[in-house]
Amino acid sequence: MKNDDVFAYVLDQELVRSALQDWPSGMILILCLKADGSCQTVVGHADETSRTLRKAAAALGLPERSFAVAPEVPGWPTRRVRFSEEQDMLRLVSEAKHLVELATDYAINYRFARDEGLSPEVVTGGAKPPQPRAPEPPAKPASVVRQMRQ
Repeated sequence: MKNDDVFAYVLDQELVRSALQDWPSGMILILCLKADGSCQTVVGHADETSRTLRKAAAALGLPERSFAVAPEVPGWPTRRVRFSEEQDMLRLVSEAKHLVELATDYAINYRFARDEGLSPEVVTGGAKPPQPRAPEPPAKPASVVRQMRQ
């Protein structure tokens, strides 16, 4: 299934930095553009592009891999982007100064998780932490009647 009404453009750190000078190292930005003119953004670490695309799909309320992305990401439909379209997207990014703060916070949490041996997905809010297993209920005692028969 392909949704032609939605397109996601993955901007690497260098491309974002050309629009937002203080963009943190190692971070990517995904612009989710819809045919109705709306736009959503999702930040992530460069090591987790596929996970960040899954977060974008969830934010859009769409199934994974149901919309085109650029540049090519294995497993996702691809759409070509013209230079003029890329320039328009960079102009949008340059107007969204708050994205630097979001990406910086995310980068701090991501690095903390990685340095502490924790799951970045859990620490950055993408997954629930593993829940401890509930203790086994105690074995039911044999009924009093059965005990008396024995």
